[in-house]
Amino acid sequence: MYPDNKNETDKVSVLKNQRPNIVIIILESFTANITGAFGGKYDVTPNLNKIAKESIMFRNFYASGDRTVKGIVAVLSGYPSLPKSAIMNYSDKIEKLPTLTDKLKNINYNTEWICGFNINFANINSYLLHNKFDKIITIDNFPNAERNSKWGVHDHIVFNKLFEECKNDKKPYFKVFMTLSSHEPFEVPMKTVIKGTDEAHRFLNSVFYTDKAIGEFINKMKTLESWNNTLIIFVADHGVRLPDNIPAYHPDRYHIPMIWTGGVIKKDTVITGYGSQTDIPTSILSQLNLKTDEYKFGKDLFNKQSESFVFYDFNNGFGFLTDTTIQVFDNNQKKNIIEENMTSEKYFGKAYMQHLMNDFISK
Repeated sequence: MYPDNKNETDKVSVLKNQRPNIVIIILESFTANITGAFGGKYDVTPNLNKIAKESIMFRNFYASGDRTVKGIVAVLSGYPSLPKSAIMNYSDKIEKLPTLTDKLKNINYNTEWICGFNINFANINSYLLHNKFDKIITIDNFPNAERNSKWGVHDHIVFNKLFEECKNDKKPYFKVFMTLSSHEPFEVPMKTVIKGTDEAHRFLNSVFYTDKAIGEFINKMKTLESWNNTLIIFVADHGVRLPDNIPAYHPDRYHIPMIWTGGVIKKDTVITGYGSQTDIPTSILSQLNLKTDEYKFGKDLFNKQSESFVFYDFNNGFGFLTDTTIQVFDNNQKKNIIEENMTSEKYFGKAYMQHLMNDFISK
């Protein structure tokens, strides 16, 4: 997808070694707008804010799409979101996607998926089977007494399970945890902190709850000897309209937090280049000095020569952002509905979309 003109000397190594434990924590509906460290108007994440100060934070990071199934595929397979559909719905096409688990199992990593919900919807189970995780933990692995959410098991309980899995794993490991408590109806097992009964305030309160569980998890992880060789990546699955009722097409709806933390990080820093969930596999594998050829829609966020841009899709259109440009194109109207500083990048968004659709059809 991109010209192969990047010099290896431009790649920045941000980890103390090339075989760390890796944990990706996918946060349900977290947006930059509710995360203070990312300039959020509604600062309800004191723990993530604290973590960000001692980590690598990505200031201009965006979701690929607007649904969980799109976010999971973007994060783990580096495959962009599609308008009006999701590749996860197509089992035959899923089988042709690259996976981080495949790369990491080849270098002797244990791999594990952890969540507190039922994966037998939206074809998530098929995608996880394609990833060939060594171990999959879902709602079925928790007692009925702990299934106290509409969607399954609340986040603080599953964070405790994740900690136990990390503590007891002796080999290098790769674990992926997907949270759920900040999904509607936003009921959480915590005394209300963010007052208000409307949907927006209940959403903010649920985020505060999950953020509290994050802080407790990180504090426990720091007590482990393996902390110094562990990379933890926090990233949202997608943005959300709440609390400001942001339109489905607007870039602010896709602006999400991403933080790389852990004892294996060399130093805290802020990455200002534009990046997407689809860049995560390439960036991880590059740090591990592994080949990234299969991830043709991803770029290395730590290579100084990588292009600074983001592509996202909404229900029937796309957004394309760079350091200086904003383009939002509506397929229904056949025109840009937001257009700022359109110059040499004028046709890149359309070209990207066409290339993506051709690739999808060919799978």
